[in-house]
Amino acid sequence: MSSRPSIPSKIKREVRKRCGFGCVICGLPIYEYDHLPGFANVKRHKESELTLLCPNHHAMKTKRLLSNIQVEEANSAPINHRRGNSSPFTLMFSGDSPKIMISGLTFQCTETYKPRFLIPIMLNKRALFGFTIVDGGLLLNMDVRDAKGKKVLRIKDSELEVSSSAWDATIVGNKIIIKEGLRDSIVELELCPPGKFIINKYRIESGGVTVSIDKSTISFRGEKIVSMNLMGDGIYDANVCILSGDAPRNMSVALKLGEVC
Repeated sequence: MSSRPSIPSKIKREVRKRCGFGCVICGLPIYEYDHLPGFANVKRHKESELTLLCPNHHAMKTKRLLSNIQVEEANSAPINHRRGNSSPFTLMFSGDSPKIMISGLTFQCTETYKPRFLIPIMLNKRALFGFTIVDGGLLLNMDVRDAKGKKVLRIKDSELEVSSSAWDATIVGNKIIIKEGLRDSIVELELCPPGKFIINKYRIESGGVTVSIDKSTISFRGEKIVSMNLMGDGIYDANVCILSGDAPRNMSVALKLGEVC
């Protein structure tokens, strides 16, 4: 007895884009691929016959608590395309000892006053991403934009949303990958509850400074700072771990990027 063949990657990407990177019914960005006519009936993977359903709605269809007609109607007008972004999905971070891992470096904050912040990189008073630590909970924030400045991923107080305008967005297991081309990732993230967040790729420009992150190096480039690369296995412990520009009030800073005199 042969096993079911895998859905080709190209077809998956086309389905994700058409469905707005989420369940066509509720918009949740955690989804499964569903064959509208049933795979057993067609025994093939065809883009027009596939849709995205969250695990809950997929199970409802399997148990016949959701009709094929209802799924097909939702597939014809996915909710995320009507709204412009996916439904918020709450990330389950908790505790009081968060760590953000970037390029082999560990960023953490052991300051005791409240509220506490862990901001690995701040450019001109703009926090690129980080945790707010409050009452045993961890609230993650991050803003990801494409080369044209259009928002493609937002994490606001641990609620994740994916824009339906992204070229491609995949959430598989604990990994999130947003692309603006076939081989060009904007961001690659790993969510590791209860308190660890890993950034494998990220690039952003703010205030004349460009930050590029990959698995081995954090690079800073700008007219007003000395260009530099960070790598290795060190630990930065502060509210703001790497700072360019003015220091925020009442926050500790581990490393301030030198400015060109």
